Amino acid sequence: MPGEGAAARVMSRRVDVQLGGVHRGQANILGIVPHEFAAVAWFRDGLLPAHRNHYLNALILHREGVLASRSFMQASGLELGDWVTFDIGGQPVEAYIVAPIDYWPTLDPRQGPMFVLNLEHIQEQTMMEPYDVWLALEPGAQLQPIVNALAEEGIYVVRLDDSRRELVEARRDPFRMGFSGVLTIGFIVAGVATVTGFFLFHFLSLRSRALQFGVLRAMGLSLPQLLFALVLEGVLTVGAGLGLGSLLGVASAHFFLPFLQVNPEIADSVPPFTVVIDAADVRRIYVVLGVMLFLGVLVLAAALVRIQLHQAVKLGEEA
Repeated sequence: MPGEGAAARVMSRRVDVQLGGVHRGQANILGIVPHEFAAVAWFRDGLLPAHRNHYLNALILHREGVLASRSFMQASGLELGDWVTFDIGGQPVEAYIVAPIDYWPTLDPRQGPMFVLNLEHIQEQTMMEPYDVWLALEPGAQLQPIVNALAEEGIYVVRLDDSRRELVEARRDPFRMGFSGVLTIGFIVAGVATVTGFFLFHFLSLRSRALQFGVLRAMGLSLPQLLFALVLEGVLTVGAGLGLGSLLGVASAHFFLPFLQVNPEIADSVPPFTVVIDAADVRRIYVVLGVMLFLGVLVLAAALVRIQLHQAVKLGEEA
């Protein structure tokens, strides 16, 4: 299909759970094909003790295996290898626990126990159950051509969820936009003030240091070497401030941003709240400051060239 990168069959159900023939309530299950799921799903690092592929490999090696929520295992006294029975479509499906999990894509631990099984194992034990198809689209691909291509094959889409649209809507949240706007304005003001201060300091100190520059020129220092010394001075000054500011910024982010969890909805969010520092954003900040510094150095270099250093030395002798 046009624009399709990968596809995965996924079945999501809320079913009854039995242990040794005793009903233990309901749980959310996810039936997946492990190798397909690995190519489509995204999972944030740090939510599980091991990489997600470790758990998917366990399902591949154990066709009748199941990933069980850790809280359910602890509450029920279950261990690895214990069998669990699920009532799926009126048919019992048995599986044994191969690994505990705390989080899994699309499963919310706040809604009760959760389990992840092999979809093909479920299909072998039950009548044909409907399932969803998750698609990983190529960059820039649109959903409508895929829907049209499926319709031409006699396959009609009855429900469509687009994660990209949901991300766009999340970015348009008034709180998010306002918070980002405040941070952006603060960065612009701080950046402009920093570079302006750097420029004014060096520009105003040029004439007071004209005698020093004239002596260096008289000692044989060429104009390019003098310009390089001036640039190196600015780079070291700004670089030290930039490095210290980066360290303080990272420390402040990890210290202050967790206080945003005063909102109960954020404090109880799934997955848990975490502070993320995007390396790409940091690089953009460095590029912007670097460009501003470069422009400032060009202006200072032009001002230095215009200063008549030989007259400064002569005036120094007269003084």
